[in-house]
Amino acid sequence: MECKQCKSTKTKKNGSNSGKQRYICKECNKTFFNEPPKYTNDDKRRAILMYLNNCGVRKTALFIGCSRTTVKN
Repeated sequence: MECKQCKSTKTKKNGSNSGKQRYICKECNKTFFNEPPKYTNDDKRRAILMYLNNCGVRKTALFIGCSRTTVKN
């Protein structure tokens, strides 16, 4: 397990929230969950290319499967 903030491997379990295991870093005291990112780098690249090729935010969001706000961000 690696801390997402400081990349330290000195972590320990720190309870759970909504059925998900929570961890705490012993170096920076940051708490985090061990979850994969929701959107892959491939999805992000595809969204950027679609937007740059004048596809539009609504259509890009529809094809990627996310909200328009996510595409804008």
